[in-house]
Amino acid sequence: MCTVGERTGVTGGDSALHEVVVAASSLLDPSALARVAVAEVRRVLGVEGASVAFWDEEERLLVPLAIDDPHVPEPTPVFRSGQGLIGEAYRRNAAVVVSDYGSELEHPAAWAEVVSGLGVPLHAEGRLVGAISGQDYQPREFTAKDVELLELIAAQVGPALGTMRTLARAQRQMAEAYALATLLRRGAEAENEEEVFNLVSTTAIRLLGADLAGLVLHTLHKGSAWCGVVGNRTEEWRNRYYGADHPASATIFSGATRIVRAPSGSVFESQEFPFFAAEDICLGVSIPLNHGAGTASRGALCLGWRLDVELTPAHLELCEALAAFSGSMVVAAATRAERDVVVANAPVLLMALNAEGIVTMCDGAAAAAIGLGAEQVGRALSEILPDEPELLRAVEAACADQSAAKFEIAVRDRILDTVIEVRDGGTFLIGTDVTERCAAQHELRLRATEDELTGLPNQAEIVRRVAEALELESVCVVVADVRNFDHVNEAVGYEAADELLRLLGSRLAHDIDDAIVVGRVGGDEFAVAAVGQGLRQLAQRVRESLEAFMAGNAASTLSVDVRCGLACSPAGGDAQMLLRQADSALQIARRGTEAMVEWDAQVAARHKPQLAVAQQLRRALEQRSFTLVYQPVIDLKTGAVRRVEALARWPAAIKPAVAPDVFVPLAERLGRIAQLTTHVLDLALAEAAAGLDVPVSVNISPHDVMNGDLPRMVLERLAAYSLEPSVLMLELTEHAALEAKTDVLRAIADAGVAISVDDFGRGWSSLETLKLLPAVDLKLDRSYVERVSEDHTDAALVRAAVEVGHALGMEVVAEGIEDQVVLESVRELGCDLAQGYHLARPMDAQALRSWLVQHRSASDSGSGQP
Repeated sequence: MCTVGERTGVTGGDSALHEVVVAASSLLDPSALARVAVAEVRRVLGVEGASVAFWDEEERLLVPLAIDDPHVPEPTPVFRSGQGLIGEAYRRNAAVVVSDYGSELEHPAAWAEVVSGLGVPLHAEGRLVGAISGQDYQPREFTAKDVELLELIAAQVGPALGTMRTLARAQRQMAEAYALATLLRRGAEAENEEEVFNLVSTTAIRLLGADLAGLVLHTLHKGSAWCGVVGNRTEEWRNRYYGADHPASATIFSGATRIVRAPSGSVFESQEFPFFAAEDICLGVSIPLNHGAGTASRGALCLGWRLDVELTPAHLELCEALAAFSGSMVVAAATRAERDVVVANAPVLLMALNAEGIVTMCDGAAAAAIGLGAEQVGRALSEILPDEPELLRAVEAACADQSAAKFEIAVRDRILDTVIEVRDGGTFLIGTDVTERCAAQHELRLRATEDELTGLPNQAEIVRRVAEALELESVCVVVADVRNFDHVNEAVGYEAADELLRLLGSRLAHDIDDAIVVGRVGGDEFAVAAVGQGLRQLAQRVRESLEAFMAGNAASTLSVDVRCGLACSPAGGDAQMLLRQADSALQIARRGTEAMVEWDAQVAARHKPQLAVAQQLRRALEQRSFTLVYQPVIDLKTGAVRRVEALARWPAAIKPAVAPDVFVPLAERLGRIAQLTTHVLDLALAEAAAGLDVPVSVNISPHDVMNGDLPRMVLERLAAYSLEPSVLMLELTEHAALEAKTDVLRAIADAGVAISVDDFGRGWSSLETLKLLPAVDLKLDRSYVERVSEDHTDAALVRAAVEVGHALGMEVVAEGIEDQVVLESVRELGCDLAQGYHLARPMDAQALRSWLVQHRSASDSGSGQP
């Protein structure tokens, strides 16, 4: 298996990308977009199957939104992080290519015959939300161009999944309900026990993402035996009988659910679970088929995972539901009352009609939700539901055609996803309650056109309305922002600032009530489009409205400046282009002294290079195309590598390459610095998880440390890569440290993440301020270090900084070591650690690993002292 980091241009697949872009801008349902995406992945990559999955945080599962693969039957499988191609792409948060699926990846049982494939993660607003993959059932070599094309498609699909949490949960519940209903129906139709056994095991694997599933049944004359096993690698223990005195029998048939985990995440060695040991299982669950007070179990449903996964209460509840369903079908000793309880609690409507339309069965929790139950047996459906003509017509049409039908229908106050089948002289209805899912879709439609924070039209809706107006007449657009709104965030807090934005949007919509549209583009940017008035007149009205509101609120003590970008288009123009021109004019206004900048050809030519950099930066952040190099930090006493500093590099198409001291401030001005920080943190932690074997430090900005959500974000990313906090250090400049919220830094430090104060000496903090910082070291500003051997003043300043650091219990780092003379000088002045080109240049992860091996070998031989 190889992880793909280098990107190359893609010349093919334009039509596929076009299809997905069109779908992303027009489809309200992300699952519909996912279906378009997988169809295009299959077509342009020539693979046999493709999949899109969304990470359900509550379930801790990758839930499929769309699978276009003829080899995968219903119900569609779920995945654990790290399980299979799609799970591995999510876990690594990077593109993954495999040419030998069986030997390179942990095989999910649901995809037992996949041979090769590629997968990439999906992101929404810088957050990891899922993965997309293409898979083949024959050997296949994928190129870097294939990976690039899949990443381009992923860039269109990912943002649509940012609003999927509510809908994905509803779809997951609907899938579970439908799978259980199908299990009941097909189990009743099964011709033999073996068919039932395989059906139960397959359903369990697909719903719970298990690698192994099977039933163990107990017979009086032979003991306990496995049957209906799915996902097994070996055959030697299948159908083996265990006596009543065997530990396996005693454990599995104790009458209680049991969870067993292999020691230290390895595999089982104990004879207590020989079937798990034979299959390299890390986590096993056994659930009795018939359980209850005083009731001996006659069998068990057993599930196994080859990864050390987390089982939530919801997962265990589903396990027990499957076991209960299985018991009703395969254990002859189960009573009729137990079976009725299982059916009555199934989250579906189960109804059977005879040839005369008389109800012969009516059960299920969904039936009870609409006021139906067993008391309806013997009555005509038209008598029971006289006010539901649509349902009655559908049943009548299915009976007349002797065919099956599937549709969504409102029955009383619930919405049912209904299947009607006509066979053997009767009619069968299976209805899944999808009321919550439909409510989630309605909410999604609102979110597709409305800004979630302000309730104003969002960017997509702004473009739509402007496009409609441009069909008839010319349109003026003003995009405005409150230039120093970050200072408002810092002054009043994020919650109060959000409320301020809501009120600000409401005030703007009220004041410019003759506009085509007043909407929020994002952040503190608002867009206003109008016809029939001068462009600058419109812009002045927008400025006056925003500034008047800000002056009368909590931000009145701060210097608030409204900047505007203006653009105008004649009838028949392009709405997207018009909005882009206004936004580009706003970027120019932000950097200059003019409060209002109108877009025209001369402005475009004059600022084209800067705008090109800004546009490419946005694209690079959306596509996560930054890379990292690492520079070691050396212990001056022992010569050991104490950590490496991760330094962001932008391999952009712009020449010459854009330096960090250019693109980092630009990201801050564009409001994208948090996205850049998260991307760099993910890259660094992914390398650490891949075996970097040395702590890594990541630089964070003043904006990051003002965010009270920073500790949670950092700990979540560490957990996502299964890393201890001690592998990470966060570096922030002295200026940022002085402005930071102390409780934010304290929360990070208390969690075990080290903090370093960078560029120390530029601001010369007060000792009182330094004393409050939970930092472990001070990194001296390189301007003092590089002249320390020739400037007595700089040497005195370095010595003073060392004394301050040591007095506060901190180590002192000298960076910018360019030669041996400077190295010896900082060592004599008492510095503890050093970093610079003389010791090691920044290098990529592969080169760093080789350098570390050589450095440690030199240290062991006694020649590694710097």
